[in-house]
Amino acid sequence: MTAFALRRTVLWLAAAALCTLGTLVGFAVWAFGLGHYLDDLCLTSPEVDAREFEVVRGPVVDGPVSLRCEFPGSDRAPVEITDWYPLLWTLGCALGVLAGVLVVVLLTRLLTRPRAAPAGA
Repeated sequence: MTAFALRRTVLWLAAAALCTLGTLVGFAVWAFGLGHYLDDLCLTSPEVDAREFEVVRGPVVDGPVSLRCEFPGSDRAPVEITDWYPLLWTLGCALGVLAGVLVVVLLTRLLTRPRAAPAGA
């Protein structure tokens, strides 16, 4: 194996490892951020109007921008909330990960291109 082939293999392996690590970090940031946002949404949302000592379950994701808060053991009907932030957070994290992978792949491709021999050699 030539030095160039070895260098190309090592760079592509490093790029694959970096893309995998970046994707895992992006997933962790997405999950932590979304969980933190949705944690007390049903208790703090003015649309729900949760009363003191009332049991509130949710939010349950019904669609891309639709969340539902339920009141088990109560005669209250479930409350639907339209919220764009979870969808926008998901799209932002996905685009960030894709941009990072694209940069790593383009840089690796640039670094592994064969170079032209110097003139006169």
